[in-house]
Amino acid sequence: MPEVFVFCQIRNSIQITTGIFRFDISKEVFGFAHRGVGLLLGLVALLHLVMNWSWVKTSYFKKKPKGRQSPDA
Repeated sequence: MPEVFVFCQIRNSIQITTGIFRFDISKEVFGFAHRGVGLLLGLVALLHLVMNWSWVKTSYFKKKPKGRQSPDA
């Protein structure tokens, strides 16, 4: 997914830039960039989860086969 790669590059660029110039930019700009990128990251993570929900269900919520008894029973 090239759009995810582009988003990651933009996010990383903002994080690196604000980290390098944290003493040269105002507190408001730093807070806006940090909060904005954090919210975008959260939204993209949620979108990623929604788009891959069928894989999550099959990988983590597997149904146990019927007819098999556990050895403890």
